[in-house]
Amino acid sequence: MDDFKKVAVELYQLVLEEHAILALDALTGSKDMVKCFADTSIKVNEFLAKHDGDFKNALLEIKANEVLNQEIK
Repeated sequence: MDDFKKVAVELYQLVLEEHAILALDALTGSKDMVKCFADTSIKVNEFLAKHDGDFKNALLEIKANEVLNQEIK
């Protein structure tokens, strides 16, 4: 799960960057910012595709822990 936390933090940083660029674009209306936002969006999508297995493994681990916790109760 620690590996997943590192991946989640990386994703969070990418998404923050993406939203910051979107905000700057909204303020400036610059065509360069639109391209920059598009590039950042592509980075986020590539990151998600690259780490899809990590997300699925973490989800499986969470669900397994929930089942175990229910059985203990």
